[in-house]
Amino acid sequence: MTTPETFHAIVESTTDAIAVVDPHGRLAYANPAALRLLGARIGTLRGDSIADLVHPDDQPVLATLMEETLSRPGPRPHRELRIVGHDGDWLPVELRAVNLLSDPAVKGLLVTVRPVPERVNLTRALRTLGEGNLVLVGAHDEQTLLQRMCETVVETGGYLLAWVGMRQDDPEHRVLPVAAAGAVDYLDHVTVTWDESASGQGPTGRAIRSGAIQVVDDFRRDLAYSPWREIARSKGFRTSCVLPLRQHGEVVGAMNIYAGEVGAFGPDSVALLEKLSGALSYGLERLRDGERLARSLDATLGALASLTEKRDPYTAGHMCRVGLLTTAIGETMGLDDHDVRGMRIAADLHDVGKIVVPSEILTRPARLSPEEYALVKLHARAGHDVVAGIDFPWPVATMVVQHHERLDGSGYPDGLRGDEIVLGARIIAVADTVEAMTNHRPYRPSVGLERALETVTQGAGTLYDPEAVEACVRIIEAGGFAFDAGPDRWVVEPGVTAD
Repeated sequence: MTTPETFHAIVESTTDAIAVVDPHGRLAYANPAALRLLGARIGTLRGDSIADLVHPDDQPVLATLMEETLSRPGPRPHRELRIVGHDGDWLPVELRAVNLLSDPAVKGLLVTVRPVPERVNLTRALRTLGEGNLVLVGAHDEQTLLQRMCETVVETGGYLLAWVGMRQDDPEHRVLPVAAAGAVDYLDHVTVTWDESASGQGPTGRAIRSGAIQVVDDFRRDLAYSPWREIARSKGFRTSCVLPLRQHGEVVGAMNIYAGEVGAFGPDSVALLEKLSGALSYGLERLRDGERLARSLDATLGALASLTEKRDPYTAGHMCRVGLLTTAIGETMGLDDHDVRGMRIAADLHDVGKIVVPSEILTRPARLSPEEYALVKLHARAGHDVVAGIDFPWPVATMVVQHHERLDGSGYPDGLRGDEIVLGARIIAVADTVEAMTNHRPYRPSVGLERALETVTQGAGTLYDPEAVEACVRIIEAGGFAFDAGPDRWVVEPGVTAD
C-alpha cells in the first residue's frame, strides 16, 4: 500500500493537475500543477468547496460526477465542465475522478483535471488526418485532391479556414490560392507573396521561403502579420498553422489552417498535421500511387502511437509489436485480409489512451499500488475517446476500449463476457499479453516466451479466446516469429508458416 508520503511525492512531481476532494466536496489537497491552473486562488483553496470553482451552469454535471464517484470505489467516466482559470476566465476542462476513500494514503476522491483544448486539439488533428488520408486515396485529379483536403480540414477538423496557395515564379512572387474552404471571402481581401516585401513577411511567405512550418499563436501579437490583422480579426481568426508543400524536395506552396482560439496548434497537433502535409505533398507527386498512400496512413497512425510511447520509453515499440503479432494471429486464423487490416490498426493504437496517465506512473520502476493501477486502467476508455472520431471502416474504437476485457468478465473497463467482446479485441488481448510478458518492464524483467505462451494457454477459454491462443502458439512454435538482434521488436521470418 502506498504511504501518504509516497503518494504526495508522485502527484507533486507530475505535470497533470491533481486534487483530492473529501466526501462533502471540499478540497483537501491540490498539487502544484493544479495550483498553477487556478493561479490567483493558490492561497484560498484548501477547505473550499470544489463547486465554488465550477461554472454555475455546470453544477449539475459536477453533482452527477460526485454522486457516481461516491457510489462505489474505482474510477468514473470523465465529465467536461468549466472551472475558473488563473486569468479569471472560465476554462473548459475534463474531470476524471477515482474513489480512493478507503486508501489511507488518499482518504478522498482523486480528481485529475485536464484542459479540454489539449485533448480537443489533438483529437481534431487526428480526425483531420484520418479523413485526409481517405481523401488522398479517393482523389483522381490534383484540383479535387486539394479542394477536398481543404473541405476536410474545415468540416472534420472544425477549423475556420483552410486554403492552399501555390508559389508563382513571376516578378511579383505571388502566392496564388488554388483551393479553399470555410471563411473563403478572407482571401478576397489579402495579397500574399513569398518575397522579402511586407506582403511576404507573413507566415505563408516565411513557410515557402524557409521550408519550415509556421505557427502564429496570436495574430494580435505578431508584428509581421500587420497587413492582414484587421481582416483576420473580423473573421474571428486568432491563430494559424502554415504547412509547406513540396514536390521532389522543393517547396511549391503551402496549406494554411486558421482557428479561432489561441493554443489550437500545440506541438503534438502540429506534429500530426505535418504528417498530413507530407502525405498531401506526396499525393501531388504520385496521385495514383495507392500503395504509397496506404503507407501514409500507417505513418499517420505511427505518429500518434509515438506520442504515447514518448511518455513511456520502457515500452517503446510495444504497440507496433502487438500489431505485428495480432496480424499474424488473424492471418493464421484464416480471417479476411480487410478485417485483419482493421485489427492491425486497432492494435497499433491500443495503448494510445495512456496520454491521460501521468508519465511518472507509467515509468515507475516498481509495481503499481492499487490507486496507481486505477489511473492506468483509465487508458482503455480514453483511447476509445481519442480514436472514436475517425471514420474507420472497422470498429477500431471498440477494439481499443475492449482490449483488456476477458472472457469470464474479469477484465475492464466494462467487465464484458464472451462474445460481448469483439473478435479483434480478443485477438489483441492475446498478442498484448504475450508481448508484455516477453519484454522487460521497469518493475520486472522478461519472464520469457515459453512462460508467456504457457500463461495464455492456461487462460484459453476462461480469459482468452481459445482460437486466438491456438493460432498464437502455432505460429510461434513453428518459428513464424522471432526476436531480432535486440528485444525491442517482433520480426516475421520469411517463408515460415504455422501449418
